[in-house]
Amino acid sequence: GFKDLAWKLSAAGLTVESWSEKDGDIIFDPEVTPNRSDWLSVYGIAREIAAITNSKLKQQNKAKSPPSGGIPLTAGDLSRMRAKNLLPINIIPNYKIVPRITSVIIRNVTVKPSPPWLQKRIIQIGLRPINNLVDITNYVLWLYGGLLHVFDYDQIHGHVMTVTQAKGGEAFRSLDGLDYKLPKDSIVIKDSDRIIDLLPLKGGENTASTSQTKNVLLHSVVVDPVLTRRTSQTLGLRSDSSSVAERGLDPNATPLAVQTALKLI
Repeated sequence: GFKDLAWKLSAAGLTVESWSEKDGDIIFDPEVTPNRSDWLSVYGIAREIAAITNSKLKQQNKAKSPPSGGIPLTAGDLSRMRAKNLLPINIIPNYKIVPRITSVIIRNVTVKPSPPWLQKRIIQIGLRPINNLVDITNYVLWLYGGLLHVFDYDQIHGHVMTVTQAKGGEAFRSLDGLDYKLPKDSIVIKDSDRIIDLLPLKGGENTASTSQTKNVLLHSVVVDPVLTRRTSQTLGLRSDSSSVAERGLDPNATPLAVQTALKLI
C-alpha cells in the first residue's frame, strides 16, 4: 500500500515527511535533498518509484510522439507557415547563462478559468488556480520539472528577446506588481527597449498575459544555477521555478514541457 511505498521512498533518501488524502487522492509531502533536482517533479519521483519497486515507468507524453500541429517541423511545414504570415520573433541567445530556450508562439488563445480537473491538481500541489495559461505552466513545472513562462506576444516591443545580464540597479516590476532593483549579473530578457523577464524568478508586468491576451509566446529555459541562486539570495526572492533551477535543470525537459503545455493550451 501507500504506507509501504512511503517507507521505501524514505529508505532511498526521499523522506516522506507526511501524507494526506485530498479529493480521493493520496498526497505525499517528501523532503527533496539539494543534490536531487530530478525529484522536484511528479515524473521524477515516479521514475524513482519505478526503480525501487522494479516496475516499468509509463510516460504519457513522450517527446517523440508530439501533439498534432507541426512538431517536429519539416522544411515543407516551415515554408507553408511562412506563407501564412508566421508571427515573427527574434530571439538573441546567450548560451553561457541560458544554455537552452525552447519557444512556441500560439495565436488566438482564450484566457479563462481552468477546467475542474486542472484546478484540482493545482490545489493539490499547494497553489491557487489563477487562469488556464498560468495553471498550465505550474502544472507542467511540477509534472516534469520544466520551467515555463507565458508572455503576451503583442506586448513584446520590436518582437525581439535578448538574453543578457543586468548591469545592476535597473528597476523591474514583476507580474505580481512588486518593484525590484536588480543586482548586477541577474539573468534577464530584454525586448527592444526594456527588461521583460527576470529569469527564472519572475516574469515582467509589462508582458504578462491578461484576460485580453490573444497571442502568446510560451517558452521553457535552462538557466545557470549559480547565477540563479545568487540573484535569489540578493533579492530575498524565491519562486517555485527558482527552487528547481538552482538545483540544476534537465535540458531534456524543455521540449517536453513546451509540447505538453502546447497540447493543453
